Amino acid sequence: MADNEQTASDSARNFKIRVSIFHKIVFPVLLLLLLTIAVGTVITVKLESRAMTNQLLSSVEITARTIASITHNAFGSLNWAYLEEFLHDLGRDQPGGIVTARVVNPQGAVYMAHDRSAYGDAVPKELLTGKPLTLQEQDLGLEGKTGILLVHPVRIGQQQWHVVLGISTVHIQEAITELIHRSIFWSAAIILLATGATYVLARALSRPVLNLTDTARMVSHGELHHRADVRSRDEIGLLAATFNEMVANLRTTQVELRKSMNALEAANIHLADETEQAHRLAEAARQANIAKSQFLANMSHELRTPLNGVVSMMELLRDTTTTPEQIEYINMAAVSAESLLGLINDTLDFSRIEAGKLELAAREFDLEQELGQLTAILSARAKDKRIEIISRYDVRAPRMVLGDNLRLRQILFNLGWNAVKFTDTGHVLLEISCKRTTGSNAVFHFSVQDTGIGVAPEKLQEIFDHFTQADSSSTRQYGGAGLGLAISKQLVQAMGGKLTVESTLGAGSSFSFDLELPLGDQPGVQNEVPPIQATLRSRSSPDPQAAPPVKIFLEEEPAAVPSPIPTPVCSKSGEQWADVDILLAEDHPINRKSVVAILKKMGLTTSTAVNGKEAVEMIATRRFDLVLMDCQMPIMDGYEATRWIREMEQDRNGGGIPIIALTANAMEGDREKCLAAGMTDYLAKPFAKKEFVAMLNRYLRPSLSGSPVVEERTADVDASTSQVFNHQDALKRYDEDLEMTLEMLQVFLHETPNDMSALESLLASQYPEIGKAAHRLKGACSDIGAERMRDCCIQVMYAIHEQDWEKTSQARADLQREWEAFQHEAATTAERLREKS
Repeated sequence: MADNEQTASDSARNFKIRVSIFHKIVFPVLLLLLLTIAVGTVITVKLESRAMTNQLLSSVEITARTIASITHNAFGSLNWAYLEEFLHDLGRDQPGGIVTARVVNPQGAVYMAHDRSAYGDAVPKELLTGKPLTLQEQDLGLEGKTGILLVHPVRIGQQQWHVVLGISTVHIQEAITELIHRSIFWSAAIILLATGATYVLARALSRPVLNLTDTARMVSHGELHHRADVRSRDEIGLLAATFNEMVANLRTTQVELRKSMNALEAANIHLADETEQAHRLAEAARQANIAKSQFLANMSHELRTPLNGVVSMMELLRDTTTTPEQIEYINMAAVSAESLLGLINDTLDFSRIEAGKLELAAREFDLEQELGQLTAILSARAKDKRIEIISRYDVRAPRMVLGDNLRLRQILFNLGWNAVKFTDTGHVLLEISCKRTTGSNAVFHFSVQDTGIGVAPEKLQEIFDHFTQADSSSTRQYGGAGLGLAISKQLVQAMGGKLTVESTLGAGSSFSFDLELPLGDQPGVQNEVPPIQATLRSRSSPDPQAAPPVKIFLEEEPAAVPSPIPTPVCSKSGEQWADVDILLAEDHPINRKSVVAILKKMGLTTSTAVNGKEAVEMIATRRFDLVLMDCQMPIMDGYEATRWIREMEQDRNGGGIPIIALTANAMEGDREKCLAAGMTDYLAKPFAKKEFVAMLNRYLRPSLSGSPVVEERTADVDASTSQVFNHQDALKRYDEDLEMTLEMLQVFLHETPNDMSALESLLASQYPEIGKAAHRLKGACSDIGAERMRDCCIQVMYAIHEQDWEKTSQARADLQREWEAFQHEAATTAERLREKS
């Protein structure tokens, strides 16, 4: 201790002031001021430079879009004079801004520019990416000048052109130089003023500090009882008082500080250990989540592959000669397969929700129509139960809304089917009402009520847990894995609502939720789809308000279930398919046999490959019209095989073969993975026969490119013999299956308004794609027996082929008139056919 004090004393005696407090105050203040001014100047210059550059780029981007629009219009009207004049005006000598302007064709050559001498010049290919580019410090090709290059793509027909603008920044650099000069001048003035003020302040502060120095020297010699005698009533006086207190508590403070440092060091060590443990746990959780996702993907594939064989073989077995007992067994097996597929889909949905990968789409749809379709589906499902399926839509509620109608349908179906399962007598009521409208949005109240077994009060919250039912015996009696309500609850939450339940044991349950949805266009007169089902009877509404329309479906006459397939199934004879050759790449023998059998019954020629390598080798030596490609195969999988096929097509400069993925992979992103590999479309296993046939029908129809099919001209000549609704032809097309025919009729009535709207929009814009839209609608009309509508579609196709917009418009008007006639005829005919059956 004595040695330390002696050392401190020697240091104090030998200490000499090199820099006084005065200078320490003046110099740092001036230096800080100078640094602040310098930094402020640099920041100001950079911000001004960036602002002027951004302003210039914003102006030039508008010019680029203008040139793109003029270029597009010039090609549309075949008038390039205005474009050339506009470009030449841009190229005039300017101190700054746009100095070069070029329109570049897809081959990279200058098609038109500010200077005719630049016509035909080549532009580097790396600039022509099809996306907007802004490049700094680029050679503008004007005597070594550098500046900014702005590249803006423009679509001309099916080709990608580009607008390339060279921008000089000379005027920006000049403005920045002037700004720097002004900043230097004002900075010098401020520094001079600050120097004088700092000098005065430093002198006033240094004198009392010298007085404190003597006291501090005494304290340093161990005289801790000594007190500073400074009586100024300012901060220096406060400093002296604080110094005296500091000396009195110095030793205690040192001890406490040492303890605190030791505790802090221990805390840091503990925190480091905890952080490392947290990292280990996070990594373990991440690996577990990856393993779970991979497990679900693998299980989905492994379950779907044999299930596809089961479903396919049952489809084939139905078409054979079977006894009533065998048909009963087949139907029971089909129900089991459907339940298993539903469980797989529910598990995958729940996995997506838990992983945060659920995405909600936004589309415009008719909410009342969704309710009607859902009621029809539930009625068909509940045909073996003597209960009423009732739907009620508030007449005051808007109908057209924006949202994810598929997920909303899934929620209501889960709740409705759950109610059907647990109700043996009475009814199930699905109700939608509007609580209020707020500007462009409306708050809807959804409820599903039943008169079933109900739920005990203590079980009300548990039923929303996954893999849970109110009573363990319910699983055995009613079936199900307990995922439906859990998925519905989370979907409602994702849409911004909350699913609640009220129930009385033995008296039924009521599930409800509110959703705020944006409103779509509300037409003055709704385009109602003529209902195929008959409204059998009404009963008093339990709603105390004005009773809106009620649709009731009973077991005796279940409504036709709308099919989710957007394209009607086309039943062609063997002769019509005789020239079609299909390649099936499938390693699973049962799936391979089932698909071949389905194709054979349709009269289609099928070749098979057991892996991707064999499929590639067959395509290399033979022409196929369609390829059905499994994704998981040995030696070479479907993804790699597809990439090989697409590369071969490029080498041959031939058209692409439609490649349809038939895969049991149904996880999030599997469809995108197939399309990214080059496949044309995607069909998840197991699939129904009608879905499979619809997919074939979509890609084996004749292309619309070139002239229309010659044999279709006959409809032009003798259209007078066509019928509004040839239901006999429709029945034949679906093998005299009335239920299937009415189901496809419902699909046609549901989908055609969208096709008609698309035709109207394309016609208003005079897009040639209206021919393709008419061709698609024509095929649907042919499949359902809407012969006069089919003839009108053909007239549209020929009119657009001849580029006769007036004739196209007239044919579209005729099509609208026949569509209205068909709706009335379809409703009448469907009712008559039901009565006869």
